[in-house]
Amino acid sequence: MTFRYSKLKLFYDMLDLIKNNLFILFILFLNAGSNSMFMNIVQWGAIAVFGFSFLFRIYETLFTKVVFAEDGIHIHKGLFSKSEQFIPREKFENVQTQANVLQRLFGVQSITMETGEATSDVTLKFVSKADCIKIGDYVLRNGNQEKQVGEAIHVSERQVLFTTTIRDILKASLLSFSFLAIIPIGLNIWSDVHPEKYINVDTVMSHLSGWLLILLVLLAVFAAVGIGVFKTL
Repeated sequence: MTFRYSKLKLFYDMLDLIKNNLFILFILFLNAGSNSMFMNIVQWGAIAVFGFSFLFRIYETLFTKVVFAEDGIHIHKGLFSKSEQFIPREKFENVQTQANVLQRLFGVQSITMETGEATSDVTLKFVSKADCIKIGDYVLRNGNQEKQVGEAIHVSERQVLFTTTIRDILKASLLSFSFLAIIPIGLNIWSDVHPEKYINVDTVMSHLSGWLLILLVLLAVFAAVGIGVFKTL
């Protein structure tokens, strides 16, 4: 069996890069009209890093070929400077699959074929569920590969060993400190909007009662924690 990435992975890669750098892109968007030389350097640097990252993923998608042979897996990469990696079949010990939100939208999964040595593990990031099953059969079963691919695949009923609770989600979101991102975002918006030009902040603050101020702070904290919980979930 020979595996190549679908061209649809290019669209997924673009969305994945945007998702992974959403906070940076948001900050750059807020400072799009800035005349600061430092911000201009940061913006062009971010664009360059984003562009090179996307080009690398294009290269990986178009010029990666994985051959599942009887003796093992042959991984071919490159166009002009070609390389080949070979992992004997008997070295593989386990298969793990996972799918993030974007991968679920595309109906694909990420599959890792583990050998017990981190440097020899093989990971494919954009694989259909049907191909994941075939690859899992290849790694975990013995016998003729072509016979395995041709056989009808019966997926056994899975047993749920762990279910995430609300307490786990809250604990993970609080320990990740992702909710603190609201602080630099709020400060950046304040510095760009300059509300002191339109309202007298001191006058407004003097008219706020202590309880109302505490309520506003608590609402801001709950909003920040809510964003952190949503991101973790």
